[in-house]
Amino acid sequence: MFDFLEKDASREQLYYFFKSDSALNLIFFDLVAYTLIGSQPETRGTISENLWDEVGHGDNIFTHVNLYKDVLSRQDIQLPQNHYINMYGVEALAGHNAFMIGCINRSHYYKLLGVMAMTEVLDPPQYEKLVNGCIRLGLIDRDVKYYTEHITIDIKHGDDWLYNVIDVIARKYKESRPEFYAGCLLRLNTAEKYYDQLLGKLKTL
Repeated sequence: MFDFLEKDASREQLYYFFKSDSALNLIFFDLVAYTLIGSQPETRGTISENLWDEVGHGDNIFTHVNLYKDVLSRQDIQLPQNHYINMYGVEALAGHNAFMIGCINRSHYYKLLGVMAMTEVLDPPQYEKLVNGCIRLGLIDRDVKYYTEHITIDIKHGDDWLYNVIDVIARKYKESRPEFYAGCLLRLNTAEKYYDQLLGKLKTL
């Protein structure tokens, strides 16, 4: 799908993607916050650093929620109160629930960390293609600050989740390893199905 956004998508298709990306992006701070609850003490610094990045290091203009709202507003896309959750089909809800299973049911906490790690690993190469597509369609760097921010920052976040959170816990609690693996697969599988479904929808516009 990101190859399509980079090379072939129209503005209408790009804007549909922005809308579809809203619901999860606008609650991502809360999802990261759930990973801090009950965390191992030696992982809390890394998780807290991720949260600090999410809130723009204390600058409300650069908090990621507001950066994403800026992506929409600069293209005159009105953000409804439900954050376009009505666009979610089965595949999107499954991806959302991949996060929520560990947020709400703490017996799946390690799965949540795997889901989070894969999200951060996937974002930079995908968003680089997305930004290329945006520039192709005439958007400027300011229009896509949310995405360019994640191209660089999520490389570090991905490494941090893998090596400073998951690896730390896995060395201490070997029984956690299958749970981390299951969480990684859960994120990969649900993301693949969601993006395939979304690509099919974009091609009908």
